[in-house]
Amino acid sequence: MAKNRPSSVARCWTDLLTFYPCCVIVPQLCSQWDRLNHDKELHWSNQRKMEDKSYVNTDIYFRSLLSRKPVATQVAYVTTAVMQHFYFVSRRALRLQLSGLRDLMGGTATIPTEIAELISGDPRTATSHLHIDPVLRTFICCTSCHSIYPYNPNEPSNPPRCVGRRAPESAPCAAQLWKETIVGGRQRLVPCMLYQHQDFKHWLARILARKGIDDLLDSYPSELCSEHQPISDIWLANILSQLKGHDGNPFSGPGRLVFGLSVDSFEPNAS
Repeated sequence: MAKNRPSSVARCWTDLLTFYPCCVIVPQLCSQWDRLNHDKELHWSNQRKMEDKSYVNTDIYFRSLLSRKPVATQVAYVTTAVMQHFYFVSRRALRLQLSGLRDLMGGTATIPTEIAELISGDPRTATSHLHIDPVLRTFICCTSCHSIYPYNPNEPSNPPRCVGRRAPESAPCAAQLWKETIVGGRQRLVPCMLYQHQDFKHWLARILARKGIDDLLDSYPSELCSEHQPISDIWLANILSQLKGHDGNPFSGPGRLVFGLSVDSFEPNAS
């Protein structure tokens, strides 16, 4: 970058001063800055309250629903899941496979017909019993301004058009959020675009339920490196090794987790 080159912020400030006096801009900037600090303090305060914390039941990661099924059903569902997630077989083909397995097992003398009939013809049943898919939060996403709206397929109560605004004084986006399509021979409305966000608490619960994860998380380095020695573990960085908890003691220790957040930009008045 060339020396003495004005930054974009400086250019923006110069442009603002050509339209508004400094005595008008500065109080507004200070007001917005105070509002951001207030919002940040409010979020931190809510996170510290025990009664506001949500908990995730991790029983599904230790006791699979599939283990309660007959052996014939287990074989059919595991085979289906392998064909779908490792060999990328379509759901249409898997439905045919499940129907064939059900008829084949029901026609043998070793497997009772009532046991074979328990095998579902929907491959999604196998995936749900094995808890393969992550827990997702689904939103309707505007194709124009990318505003998001909670999506519940059973209650399509979202507005037909986007009501997002780029600024408080701007006009609504008004982009179409729904489109007509043919599903099963019937016409219905579906979102133009969906955004799926993996729930962080459920993602963390799945990670912590893995076998041997406790020993792995607690195996952080106990000896710090010298100033000029290469760092091989993030816990050896000064920003973490010198980090103090609310009690004044070092934050690092058994059961302590650190997460990193990387974003391209941050706009306080937008999503």
